Amino acid sequence: MSNIDLIKNPLDISKSDLPLFVFSDNLRSFVSLRIRTHTAGNYSHAMMMIEEGYFVSQDLTYHKVPVNRYMKPYIRLKFWQYQDLDDSIKTDIINLVECELKSHWFRKLYDFTGILGQALKLPFIQSNMQDYCSERVARCARLLPLHNITIPKHPSPACLNNLFMRISLFKVFGRYYQD
Repeated sequence: MSNIDLIKNPLDISKSDLPLFVFSDNLRSFVSLRIRTHTAGNYSHAMMMIEEGYFVSQDLTYHKVPVNRYMKPYIRLKFWQYQDLDDSIKTDIINLVECELKSHWFRKLYDFTGILGQALKLPFIQSNMQDYCSERVARCARLLPLHNITIPKHPSPACLNNLFMRISLFKVFGRYYQD
């Protein structure tokens, strides 16, 4: 990784850079380790950044989270940006996230059944009413002009990260970690 990739302070990301697709990993978390191991990936969580200073994250509930909550020495972040995104698609992504944030509390709960399905390698086992983190991010990615590339319905963070690496219009906006 080159120094060009590094973001000194995610709080400095400006509105003109948004929306960003964000992957994270908590190096102190046993759950994060299990997700990375199970999915053979580098990241255990996916979220969106549609507003300066905040991520939108599917934790126990779907909600806005201050960016500084993730600015810890044991958390790594990777930011992806879709290049040449026109304003109407940016607006569609932001509107989708904001609409989901306003949905009924039950729809914002974490899909633990879906995680069981992922653990069993049977991703069709899941709740129709709830999502886990990467399903929400995948819904945003499906709004992009991907030219015959299909985003899986029930992807893991590793699946999305690997897919973004293969799509030429996705570029790593930057990485953040404290040394």
